[in-house]
Amino acid sequence: FVKRGNNFDNFETFTSNRRNEFENWMWKRIEVSVHFYNNHNVPVELYWINSNRATFNGILDPGQKIGITTYLGHEFYVRSTDVDNFENAPRRKKLSPNSGLGSFKIVSDENNQVINILTVCHDLSGECGFWASHGECDR
Repeated sequence: FVKRGNNFDNFETFTSNRRNEFENWMWKRIEVSVHFYNNHNVPVELYWINSNRATFNGILDPGQKIGITTYLGHEFYVRSTDVDNFENAPRRKKLSPNSGLGSFKIVSDENNQVINILTVCHDLSGECGFWASHGECDR
């Protein structure tokens, strides 16, 4: 294994017949630190996306930052806490592309990456199908 930017003199090898030993060794080499900054005007929810599942990582208030350790290839989704937070909302937390503030995939092995969460135009519901069935998309 050689980390990007290093020459082959820094080549590391690992040998084991145990899968978990190899996985532990490999994960440590693709670990990165990431800092999320909430520059949006209301609190935001941060989720780690793994396949078709979202794991809630917390809420960041406006101006707040959080540093986390993650891995190359991991993806995060951010949405405003005002999404689906109104009277008659379906009360489900459906994460949809149009209701989010961004989806961020970790593609660099650089440490201390900064991800700025900005205010962007977004739907106030992740449930467009629900609202369409109630005639709301015709307005």
